[in-house]
Amino acid sequence: ISPTGDNPKRLRACIESVRKNTNYSNYELLIVDNSSIEPETKELLAQYESEGVSILKYPGVFNYSAICNFAATKATGDYLCFLNNDTEVISTNWLQSMIEHASIGSCGLVGAVLSYPNGSIQHTGIALGYTGIAGHPYSGESKDVCVPESCFQVSAVTFACAMIATKKFWEIGALDENFPSGFNDVDISIRSSNHNYKNIV
Repeated sequence: ISPTGDNPKRLRACIESVRKNTNYSNYELLIVDNSSIEPETKELLAQYESEGVSILKYPGVFNYSAICNFAATKATGDYLCFLNNDTEVISTNWLQSMIEHASIGSCGLVGAVLSYPNGSIQHTGIALGYTGIAGHPYSGESKDVCVPESCFQVSAVTFACAMIATKKFWEIGALDENFPSGFNDVDISIRSSNHNYKNIV
């Protein structure tokens, strides 16, 4: 599930990276268009729709939580993967690995290590109480120094790239639409923990 609002160059880079760098083939792509107006964007969305990508329309005011919840009602898979349109996939086993962990009964949300174009860390999970309400430890530092070889438990994961079993998503209450942009991922991660699920990266 990838929400978008114009910026076709960024969207194309994201979607093409998924297509090129995903060795797990049993997935569907849902792009949620939030009031795009640029002709190039509309042309790209029409192209993707002709290629079998589901293009969902969500007009009106931007509310990331509402957009993702709406798309989740249209998805047919057993797992939901939320992927921001400004991300690019660089690891071919990313989706399979996330599914393997999300399928574990005790696991709630599964995140991924995200890096900046220069290779430094953007996200390794969210820590409650870090730099305020919640923050991203090790942001800007080297992956070689700060990222372990195996998965690890975290307080919360960012919805820039997050997966959860569909039934668990609805069980814990989906994204809270009172958080239209910030802290929606922190909130749902806390509710995942309150349902005795482990959130991991």
